[in-house]
Amino acid sequence: MGAAIGTSGGERVGSVRVKRRCAGGKTVDVEVEAEGGVLRKVLISGDFFAYPEGALEELERALENRGAEKGAILAAIREVGVEFLGVKPEELAEMILEAAERAKSS
Repeated sequence: MGAAIGTSGGERVGSVRVKRRCAGGKTVDVEVEAEGGVLRKVLISGDFFAYPEGALEELERALENRGAEKGAILAAIREVGVEFLGVKPEELAEMILEAAERAKSS
């Protein structure tokens, strides 16, 4: 779990990585850049399956510039229509939030 902090226009920008094994047995790795309670960039990887093809990348784009709130993250997952095997959407949302919170407080 790493962290990198910088500034952008006077605002604190943090990048934090969180890696965890989920209840379904799959490992998920998220890297989040957050600025002032807003997700700037989210990268999601791991040994899980997401479908349809390309939906994971679409989700990463949909999360850009969204509020770092569980409801907003779950809404993006629903809007994109991505489905995961071995990972619950709530688990992913919690990991993204954890990384965003740690980026903010670093």
